[in-house]
Amino acid sequence: MPRIWDDVIGPEIQETYRRAGFGRPGGFGQRPAVLLIDLYVTDIPLGDEGPRDFSDPLPRGAELSLSAIQELIAAARAHRLPIFYSNGISEPAGRDIGGSRRKNWAGPTLAKQLAGRPYPWLDAVAPAPEDRVIYKQRPSAFFGTTLAAHLIDLGVDTVIVGGQTTSGCVRATVLDSFSYGFRTIVVEECTYDRCVPCHKVNLFDMDQKYADVLVLADVLAYIDALTPSNAYQ
Repeated sequence: MPRIWDDVIGPEIQETYRRAGFGRPGGFGQRPAVLLIDLYVTDIPLGDEGPRDFSDPLPRGAELSLSAIQELIAAARAHRLPIFYSNGISEPAGRDIGGSRRKNWAGPTLAKQLAGRPYPWLDAVAPAPEDRVIYKQRPSAFFGTTLAAHLIDLGVDTVIVGGQTTSGCVRATVLDSFSYGFRTIVVEECTYDRCVPCHKVNLFDMDQKYADVLVLADVLAYIDALTPSNAYQ
């Protein structure tokens, strides 16, 4: 079956991974949860204190991903699956943003502009009152948060991931999900990135090593086949 990364990862490289033992499907478990990474507005006006050329709008193609995320959310809600969201939050002075002070020249100004508030949600995919929001200060939604404890408490064995960005916070979260021992599923259409080649390369690499990267139709079919006991009824 053709994959989204075939035009940037050629058959020779894919064969190299296969011969090295990578790419084995991990499969679904019996108790899934949905984890949506950083579905918030990124193009925050920085005001007079920020660089005047700062611009971070939704990348091209993000609207299609948000539409796919809406389908995933609807299926999860219909089967009463737990849905977790992550968002970033920091002190107004930006003293707790870590390495972002060095690697992101807009980071401290963004922290001051948000004034201790989380980023504003994208309205089309914002959390509902019953969803759980994980506030984080690092790329991974697991690092320094209670996410793993919540998942373990619910008996979750499968984490279905979508959001932004594929090469950044999505990938960091997927690696930690894998490291905690959860079966990890990345929904191909439900992720997006500022850089299309980075998006494709990271989907390929995650699929080979840390997760199953699956199309939305396959994930929806899995959710629809859950029995009530599997779906937290």
